[in-house]
Amino acid sequence: MNKKELFYISVTIFLTIIAWVLIDAYKVDLAIKGEKQGQSLINKKISLDVSILKVLKEKKPYEL
Repeated sequence: MNKKELFYISVTIFLTIIAWVLIDAYKVDLAIKGEKQGQSLINKKISLDVSILKVLKEKKPYEL
């Protein structure tokens, strides 16, 4: 293997590692944004319409 081939292999490995680190950093950023979004959903007040539950309770399941 001559020096030129060794150089190309080294550059390819280096660029692969750089891409790998950038992709992992992007995934972490997405996870943090998703976590913040989830927290905002948890903090919201949820109102439950009881009349819908009553209608569902009265319905009979489909029989074969």
